[in-house]
Amino acid sequence: MAFETSRIIELSDKFHFLDNDFPKRVLKTSIIVSFFLALFSVSFWSLEITLGLSIGMAISIGLMHFLWWMTSVIFPAVVKGDIENKQRKVKFSLIFFNILKYLLVSAGLFFILRYVPINLLAFFIGISIVQIILASKISSVLLVNYINRSIKPDLKKRPS
Repeated sequence: MAFETSRIIELSDKFHFLDNDFPKRVLKTSIIVSFFLALFSVSFWSLEITLGLSIGMAISIGLMHFLWWMTSVIFPAVVKGDIENKQRKVKFSLIFFNILKYLLVSAGLFFILRYVPINLLAFFIGISIVQIILASKISSVLLVNYINRSIKPDLKKRPS
């Protein structure tokens, strides 16, 4: 099955509300929120909760960064240029990097859950931090775009 480059370009033009720096902003916000949450956790909670939050947030931020890197390296090859010659390379890269990612994540989770005393609830909350920030940033962009479309400001100067 070949990639349909025109369909990808059409979809990217349709959803133009997310600019190229959006993943970078999500990553920076996630790092800042994770830092303050870890600082709060060190101050008020036990070591197991702090380790669970910190390890979960580090895994989540690492996976977000890996996904951003993978899409910025592989998908421009799909959208720009001669896909017939690159089709096998792109498919191999997607399969290889995803298998590698899941092997590394599963090995890391096995050793973390086996040898590090962590609170599982805090670990799952730490993993979900980036997804929560991503969803809140997307919803805020959609809300602002909706408000800008529904309330059309009068650009003429109003008499005083």
